Amino acid sequence: EIAEVEAELLVKGDIIIVVGGDAVPADIRIISCSDDMTVDNASITGESLPIKRKAITTDDDPLETKNLAFFGTQVPEGSCEGVVIQTGDNTFMGRIAALALSTETLQTPINIEIEHFIHIISAIAVFLGVTFFLIGQFVVEADPITNLVFVIGIIVANVPEGLLATVTVSLTLTATKMVKKKVLVKNLEGVETLGSTSCICSDKTGTLTKNDMTVVQIVYGGPQGFEVFDCKSSFTAGRSTYDESLESFRRLQRCATLCNTSTFKPESKIDSNGEPKPFRMGVVQGDGTVIDEVVWKTVGNASEGAMIKFCHEFRDIEDYRSSNPDICKIPFNSKNKYQAHVHKLQDNRTAVLMKGAPERIIDRCTTAHFIKGEAEFTEEQKDAVKKLQDGLSENGLRVLGFCERILEESKYPADYEFISSMDDYATSNFPIGDFFEEKNREALIASGAVDPEKVKPFHPNAKEGMCFLGLMALIDPPRDAVPGAVALCKTAGIKVIMVTGDHPKTAQAIAKSVGILWGDTREDIMRKNADKARPDGTMGLMAGDPGYQDPDDAEAIVVP
Repeated sequence: EIAEVEAELLVKGDIIIVVGGDAVPADIRIISCSDDMTVDNASITGESLPIKRKAITTDDDPLETKNLAFFGTQVPEGSCEGVVIQTGDNTFMGRIAALALSTETLQTPINIEIEHFIHIISAIAVFLGVTFFLIGQFVVEADPITNLVFVIGIIVANVPEGLLATVTVSLTLTATKMVKKKVLVKNLEGVETLGSTSCICSDKTGTLTKNDMTVVQIVYGGPQGFEVFDCKSSFTAGRSTYDESLESFRRLQRCATLCNTSTFKPESKIDSNGEPKPFRMGVVQGDGTVIDEVVWKTVGNASEGAMIKFCHEFRDIEDYRSSNPDICKIPFNSKNKYQAHVHKLQDNRTAVLMKGAPERIIDRCTTAHFIKGEAEFTEEQKDAVKKLQDGLSENGLRVLGFCERILEESKYPADYEFISSMDDYATSNFPIGDFFEEKNREALIASGAVDPEKVKPFHPNAKEGMCFLGLMALIDPPRDAVPGAVALCKTAGIKVIMVTGDHPKTAQAIAKSVGILWGDTREDIMRKNADKARPDGTMGLMAGDPGYQDPDDAEAIVVP
């Protein structure tokens, strides 16, 4: 019999049915589910995309296996039947909450000082009270009741009852002044603690920088091989130098448009009078200058938003995506550092389009698209592209790589089912260049770091190589007030640390531009010393940590 019950009445072993739009009422093991069953684990893992669920175990890790759904997560679509395995505080979410509450709360400096001050005052008050009591009892020989009242008065008079109110008012006034400086104080005790700060760890994107990405340079197959070309931008001087008539450029642009989840906000295309707003228009800056700037706003990742702003100059991205629909997607994650989309192109061909960290994209490619078409991508050519990437990163640019694979119709017919995640394999069932990952795994197995019996094999199709298309370099300029703020922190003896997941050379360039780093780094000093000590025609020797070797020092040997 099926009955609707309150979530708090569920116990282990109950069989429940969850349908699209419901929140999962307990931790459940899925017994059966529809093919379109997905869960939104954003409240637990932060993943923004729904994840498919199945009725079979796919992984030993409870967070990774597809037959478990956790309390507090949402079911966007599909339905399932499952058995309750944990409820209440014993659920995965409940245990996370318990861990958060069980953390030790450290006293702030002001709490420590107030507690110390109160202990001293209390000791003095008790000492004076006892002393006067003894004097009144044995020297003055006063009435005991009068003597006791007098002692109580002395002790109470010495206790600062208004101290907490005074401190609270002082902190509140300080917080109010900080609001005028555009500083939001969430905890009043934090106001006083700021004076004891000796180190600030700050995120880069959106905190030190404006989080306003713009494509400023691209790399694709030109007349001289893979070259760097400039793009028109409000952040850079000069004009565009790319040739949009080249097939190599068009393929790079196609990949950036389709392997992309960002879109334009509909409301940003309309002005206050309800009239269509142009894509670009002159914007007056603070110094009175007027620059031509994209005024449409994007929804989604800032880097992807910059790409569609660049690509929309050549074609309407929404119409183009409708004409080249996606079939399957592998979303980006911090482990893989890439995302891949399978699209049905206008000419009825099927293509796998991929973008991600350049070091991950380049090594997955066996061919590249040059000005004369697709050809072998040699190790020397790969090294040349990597040097271009390093040069862009050193200028503080975020660099992304792009590749594709046009699928053979004989092997991937129209009715072929593309699957991004499989139960029996570690990868998808379509090409993503995982021959590179297989080599890395073989090395780990040989070293004993990985047990071969505990890993899934790579699907044969996934090991097929990709075709390298090029790079896009994006600038996220520092906020205008950041260099001055960093300088003030250093003047006050506060160390500033930038925390980011960007390429090390990009992070180093941004850190130098805002004043977190200054002068030569260790790598710069070692390279200069090696250059000074190396006459023409001789080989340099650099002693130190191999981890600090610069890729440009290919002619120098590093001795640990």
